[in-house]
Amino acid sequence: LMHIYEKFFAEYGQIMGQVLLTKENSVRHNQYIHSRDSLLAQLMMGAIPVINENDAVSVDEIKIGDNDNLSAMVATLVDADALIILTAVEKVAIGFGTDHEQWLDTLTAADVKRLSEANEFGRGSMLPKVQAASTFAESKPGRTALITLLEKARDGLAGKTGTTFTGDAE
Repeated sequence: LMHIYEKFFAEYGQIMGQVLLTKENSVRHNQYIHSRDSLLAQLMMGAIPVINENDAVSVDEIKIGDNDNLSAMVATLVDADALIILTAVEKVAIGFGTDHEQWLDTLTAADVKRLSEANEFGRGSMLPKVQAASTFAESKPGRTALITLLEKARDGLAGKTGTTFTGDAE
């Protein structure tokens, strides 16, 4: 698979590098530092990191489990100010597909906790996205996350659409 990625990136004159991570890479200080240094070094060299969970060594205790939480972990590792999660809908909704469907512009961590406990996001693919965005946004003051449609990403960054996540204190 990595060879396919390498060939694809080469067609566009880009260099890629592989990074394999587990949850332990974000919770053990020395692994956190090494992971962060590796990612930043690749970026400084002009390489585009292709990041995957290291399934070969992941057991339940250190498994990240999905790409949304992996993206939040990586954004935290590189001390990003923002995280953008692209999905198949323009905004996050509660009651999706029901008569009381409501599209949301902004969410705080407290909102996410309350709505998650009420099963408003369902058990589908949106719940991990919402949890990852919320976890990232509350991880450091000033951080925000955005969930939106790929085709609307530019408008989302301009604050015109998408669902924006902020920490509770903001």
